[in-house]
Amino acid sequence: MSPRPKNPPRPPSAFQTRPEDVLTVERAELARIAFAASSFPLPWGEMRTWGPHPRCRWDPHPPPSGEHPDCGVLYTAGDLLTCVAEVFADTRLIDTRSDMPLLQVWEATRPLRLLDLTSTWALRNGASVSLDSAPRSTCRAWARAIRDQLPDVDGLRTRSTMTGQDMTVLFSPAQDSLPTLPRDTAPLADATLYALLTALAPEIGYEII
Repeated sequence: MSPRPKNPPRPPSAFQTRPEDVLTVERAELARIAFAASSFPLPWGEMRTWGPHPRCRWDPHPPPSGEHPDCGVLYTAGDLLTCVAEVFADTRLIDTRSDMPLLQVWEATRPLRLLDLTSTWALRNGASVSLDSAPRSTCRAWARAIRDQLPDVDGLRTRSTMTGQDMTVLFSPAQDSLPTLPRDTAPLADATLYALLTALAPEIGYEII
């Protein structure tokens, strides 16, 4: 008999979830990098409802890829290093010029209820704590199942596959936790932010322009 995969591409039809598996995070400090001049900019206060995107790990949208107005996602991190490591992972070049990347930082306006994928939840449901490093298609299948079976959670607490630091993936229920405007917004090309990134880049082996 073939061994079971450590992280099955098909999630169970009924999750076993304990109260302690869902974190309540007060005053969550979140950050993201947005591209103000890209062909498809994501305006502040909105979640991406087009998906699933083949390059994105935790998209909860049902296939096929397309517009799903009732299913949004927003990828965030708690630190600048993880933001840039994730966004520029393909090239390992922090490009502060193309498409006008902006760092946006905010505090959630209400407590967030996040399924903790860094706990033993995945292990108890037939996968493993390494689920966050499984193939992207597997992670997306689990994200869809989580969205379907646990519709009241605001998103996921997971780990960055680049830095190992915590990330927060927000789903549609968290829409009302976004403030009217971010607390701080600055282009990555801003002199102060650029100097900070220049100092941080060697820690992750990235270059910067």
